[in-house]
Amino acid sequence: GAGVVAWLLSRRFWKPLGDASFSLFMWQLPGLILFPGIAQALALSPFGQLSLVVIGTICLALMSCRWIERPIANRLRVAIPVES
Repeated sequence: GAGVVAWLLSRRFWKPLGDASFSLFMWQLPGLILFPGIAQALALSPFGQLSLVVIGTICLALMSCRWIERPIANRLRVAIPVES
């Protein structure tokens, strides 16, 4: 728990990706279908194609989490109060 890897993974940079983990799961197949075609149309190198797929899918997931998942979750929390 105190090594370099633990320090790196504990940075705040990773929190949005952790929050968007369901979105990443949800967008991985559409990203794998959508972005390679765009990359080929742009005549990117194989590394450029992979980069576009990874970065594009992460961007879709982050946008989906922020503008779709969170607002729906907040409305559900208000509509369905949790009883203790």
